[in-house]
Amino acid sequence: MERKRNIQPEAARRRAEAAARRAQAALHTSPANDDRRAHLRQENAIPGKPVPVRLVDLSAHGCCLGFADRADYRPGQFIRLGFAGGSQAISAIVRWTEGLRIGAEFTHALSMDRIDAIMGGGENPLVGLL
Repeated sequence: MERKRNIQPEAARRRAEAAARRAQAALHTSPANDDRRAHLRQENAIPGKPVPVRLVDLSAHGCCLGFADRADYRPGQFIRLGFAGGSQAISAIVRWTEGLRIGAEFTHALSMDRIDAIMGGGENPLVGLL
């Protein structure tokens, strides 16, 4: 007759190892809002006024912008957008360029309330590229 092996100690060991790995991984990652700076950060303001662009389309995760004369942006470049209906600037990454249009992905998704506030002013609201 074959004896059954007690696997509970082995399962407990595996659970403890997995918990230790998760705890170790948590030490090496920081939350998105974690700010460990010793001093306040100063925004690097570029002299001049914002460049007005036309908002072609908008979603929670990104937008398409249309320029009047030229778009000197490249994929991977970070940009900041100021919407008339929003109080804070939105950071985005240029994902594609095509002629006088660029597609940008927001670094943080927009809520539906924020999208409604932006689109509430008109069909194609102007955007300030900061």
